[in-house]
Amino acid sequence: MTKYECGAGKWYGNKPMTSGRIMEWIRNFYPNEEKIEMTIDKAVLSFAGFMVLLSLVLTLAFSEWWLLLTAFVGVNLLQTGFTGFCPAAKIFKKLGVKPGPAF
Repeated sequence: MTKYECGAGKWYGNKPMTSGRIMEWIRNFYPNEEKIEMTIDKAVLSFAGFMVLLSLVLTLAFSEWWLLLTAFVGVNLLQTGFTGFCPAAKIFKKLGVKPGPAF
């Protein structure tokens, strides 16, 4: 087998990519973190990004009125930056997502 160096992890060229091999590569790429966990901060940012992309797809597919969803997400992120209150963070906290540095 041919051994290749890829970033911080080791890669073996002739083995098929399976979910276990992908997780092994991720663990080698992030050596200081035992487990990559979703925190409320990451969940809020991921949800906001998903909603923006969804509204853009809906705008292209159906109506320009879906851009109001993008505006709503932007205003919500802006007011969260100023006030520290985020309704999505409250929902994720009730769903049991672990808290992060911001929420």
